[in-house]
Amino acid sequence: MNDDPLQDTLVDVANMCIRNKWHRTDTKYGGYHHFSQAEMEHINDRSGCEFDSGYCFLDETGGSEGMIRLYYGESNPKWSFWIEDGQMRVDLAVDVHSAKQMLAQIREFGKTPAWTGCRRWNSIGIS
Repeated sequence: MNDDPLQDTLVDVANMCIRNKWHRTDTKYGGYHHFSQAEMEHINDRSGCEFDSGYCFLDETGGSEGMIRLYYGESNPKWSFWIEDGQMRVDLAVDVHSAKQMLAQIREFGKTPAWTGCRRWNSIGIS
């Protein structure tokens, strides 16, 4: 556990995805595990965020790498997860288009939501 409730929540979700084997070909909904209302309430309560909905999946059956996507208004941040040196790693996985869209929303509303991971955008050259 660290001092970032969202990061801790994402690690929990990644571990649930692995434990429950929610892989791309395992569901009738395009291979994604769509979060139930109860799961979304848990994610929002634990993280302190107000996501609308989301889903997760493993890249391969029985694997330990995958993706988490959570929707917030018109934004849909994504996080990749994997195990490295025995530790669960979760990091923002943003394509340039999504990052620019989120930045435009941030500029429009004049603040940076905690979940955006903006501190990482400078490393991929988005301003």
